[in-house]
Amino acid sequence: MSTLANAWLRDVWAARETLSFALGPDRIGLEPGDIVDIESRGRTRRVLIEKIETGLARRIEAHTVDPDLGLAAPASGRTTTTAAPAVWGAPLVRVLDIPHADADGDAFKPYLAAFAEPWPGSLAIWRDRGDTVASLGTVERRATMGVTASAFAPGPVARWDTVTTLDVTLYGSGTLAGLTDALVLGGGNRAAVRFPNGRWELFQFARAELVAAATWRLSRLLRAQAGSEDAWDAEAASAPAGADFVLLDSAVTPVGIGRDDLGLPVTLRVGPAQEDYTRPSFTTLSLTPSGRGLLPPSPTAIRGRRDPASGAALFSWIRRSRSAGADSWAAVDAPLGEEAEAYRVDILDAAGVVVRSMTTSAPSATYPAADEIADFGAVRDVQSIRVAQLSVTAGAGIARTAIVRL
Repeated sequence: MSTLANAWLRDVWAARETLSFALGPDRIGLEPGDIVDIESRGRTRRVLIEKIETGLARRIEAHTVDPDLGLAAPASGRTTTTAAPAVWGAPLVRVLDIPHADADGDAFKPYLAAFAEPWPGSLAIWRDRGDTVASLGTVERRATMGVTASAFAPGPVARWDTVTTLDVTLYGSGTLAGLTDALVLGGGNRAAVRFPNGRWELFQFARAELVAAATWRLSRLLRAQAGSEDAWDAEAASAPAGADFVLLDSAVTPVGIGRDDLGLPVTLRVGPAQEDYTRPSFTTLSLTPSGRGLLPPSPTAIRGRRDPASGAALFSWIRRSRSAGADSWAAVDAPLGEEAEAYRVDILDAAGVVVRSMTTSAPSATYPAADEIADFGAVRDVQSIRVAQLSVTAGAGIARTAIVRL
């Protein structure tokens, strides 16, 4: 009798600890009543599974048992010993409202890049509307992300930048590699750096050299790609050390919002796909998508001359486009890419203040001498103007400012 009593007391003492943990849906073989070993922090505990709730993850409640108690014989094909449940930290998430590399119907969608160590296999993206939560897809690959280790100042556009270098420190075990000029010109090694104004400069690099632990020096650059020169502004022209860096490869995922969401606040929850979105392993972030990818890129090659007959200032420029085929060398002109061709032209004074605006339906504009005299008191040899292509759906595109000699 004392032996039975001692065994009973020992079992009661062993069951004083209760545990709750979650396992992935792949651990379907476990059932209530199973006795399993849990390894955690170098210690093995033998527990009896009391309850299992099945959802995105299998939530398990158990209590400890006498470690000398033999494991119950498993059913055929079932595993009764499991490793410690994985504990995931909240991922680091960045949203990039940038132009897409290819012309597609999703150009209005921002991109999402995520990093976690260890990587949980995939991340779920949920949209939280307060009263409802909807799935917006998954992130299947960890992005190559980090921060700049040196300042990143503006550089030349439309040609190789062979002077500027950028040092980047990557998170985790990420790597970067150089490519041939031909592959870079074909779209390879696209990356983004966030400037203090919140905009991202898109650039490409042909060379990558490991210069310190997890730190790479990028050189032979193509700057301000896809019309992203608006990241450079007069107040904070350079991105300082510590700015966000993202490699724009297939690990970067478009966020599944709709066009009706543009300009409205959107709340996302991003975390391990096998866990519930209410868990601490989820990152919550808010964004207001602007549809940056819909904006027409800035015009280029702004020129000016004085009409000898009327004295008017005549301006002209070359249209750029994000439409399919815009990069073709065989095309005579870039595709329009909009329902109608239209531009806004701003005449600026020495302080950059707009003194006159006009619209035109062609890549040229006339500034009559009478208007110029009314605005400045005389015709001038040099004029500052700003030109932006207009979109019916997205409004004024990225503007380009030029000082033109007439």
